[in-house]
Amino acid sequence: MEVSSQGDFSKLKPCYCFISQSNSILDDKVDSIKKSLKDFINVDLDFKVFDLSTEFDISEFINYYSMPSFFSKKKVAVIKHFENAQAFFVEKIVEILEELSKLLKAKISSNDFFNTVLLITSLKDLKDKKLKELILRLGEIQTLKLPITDNLKKWLIEKSEIDGIKFTNKAVSRLLENVNYDSSILKKEYQKLYLYIISEKEKIINETVIDKLVFRIIDMKIFELVDLIGKKDKQNALNALKSVYFEMSSKKTVHEKSEESKQAGYHKGFLGLITLLHRMYKAILYYKATKNKDVLINYIQKSIGHYPFILNKLVTNYVKFSEYYTIKGLINIFKILSKNDLLIRQASNISEQKNIVLKMIADIINQN
Repeated sequence: MEVSSQGDFSKLKPCYCFISQSNSILDDKVDSIKKSLKDFINVDLDFKVFDLSTEFDISEFINYYSMPSFFSKKKVAVIKHFENAQAFFVEKIVEILEELSKLLKAKISSNDFFNTVLLITSLKDLKDKKLKELILRLGEIQTLKLPITDNLKKWLIEKSEIDGIKFTNKAVSRLLENVNYDSSILKKEYQKLYLYIISEKEKIINETVIDKLVFRIIDMKIFELVDLIGKKDKQNALNALKSVYFEMSSKKTVHEKSEESKQAGYHKGFLGLITLLHRMYKAILYYKATKNKDVLINYIQKSIGHYPFILNKLVTNYVKFSEYYTIKGLINIFKILSKNDLLIRQASNISEQKNIVLKMIADIINQN
């Protein structure tokens, strides 16, 4: 569906039908069309949505559709959830489109033979053969099968709607965290979850299913460890360290050619932990000294570089963590981190590094 740059609507057809199993995809399609037309029509007055999932007066639709616009060359009428249309309403749409078809057969070449563009969205294929024939004669029918959004959460919701399964809100968050917001990993793990749940009676994926089938990648395990240290949860921090250590010590890649290359990888892991802890405590210190959330947000955005959609989570965590420390304690933590950074670099093996980190965690948590 296109509009020419001159705004003459020469490429606009009288009718379009979009079909998808995902409400989200259909809504996105309608929104994108509305945005594309905002420079050519008065979208507040001449872009109206009629939702068949709720009750509305059919005469209101007919009056809107048939009345020429006083402000725009064309109007747009959107009928959502056409799968719910009753027989009399389908007949009315057929009647309208048949009249347009007769005008088209009369070889009226200008597209002035219609005042309103009709957009139909449906979660199911159109059953009425006559209606389908008329839409194809006058416009287009498009089946929207795959989500195209870059937003991973939205992609997950749309894909699951198409496949007839459902994720709880907590399961969505857990899955995205477990795959470290990596789209390629997400798609692989989604397929695993789909194959598991499709044979179940209740096709709902919750946190328990995610924990059972999708393991957190090493980066997310380290992020989790950092948060546990920040809130002084010693026992869970030690458990998380064991998980990180197991992951690091058992990791094998085809690129590892020597003990030296393995050690480089191990150093990167634990030195990465030092870096993340330093950044977290610096953010906490900024907030502790200023009591200004804007300063905290600015530091996180510029220095930590986390994804925008977890910014609020970090801000909430760091404000809470700040209650557990004094400024003097935070300064001592920076000294602890600096000392252990050097010790980790000098360690000869992964086990020795783990023991250094183990003592470091205890020293940090003991600070006031």
